[in-house]
Amino acid sequence: MKPVYYSIKNIMKKNNIPIAFTFDDNYALPAAIAIKSLMESKKKDTQYEIYCLFHHLSDRNRRLLDTIAPINWIDTEKDIFADAPVTSEYPISVYYRLALHDILTQHDTILYSDVDVLFQ
Repeated sequence: MKPVYYSIKNIMKKNNIPIAFTFDDNYALPAAIAIKSLMESKKKDTQYEIYCLFHHLSDRNRRLLDTIAPINWIDTEKDIFADAPVTSEYPISVYYRLALHDILTQHDTILYSDVDVLFQ
């Protein structure tokens, strides 16, 4: 039997792509740049359903990011990963990607991206 290969385009609902980011106040500026580049490089008929999982993200930064794109904000409980090692370079928010399937249960498939990227 010949194997079946699926592209991400076939998996997602047509032109509606859920994508998640995780960050805190220390990475708000890179997140803004990543999300802005995502929105500016998308095709006209593509819609992104953006989810931002956060802990320790100020209301000011959320309001500023909301001016770039509509965002679904999810304040994640810190104690989910209470025993995980953290540093200033690797805050607790880096672990939230591991819980995406438990948090965003309405999606069978979701893209995850770090915030230190540019989309083209």
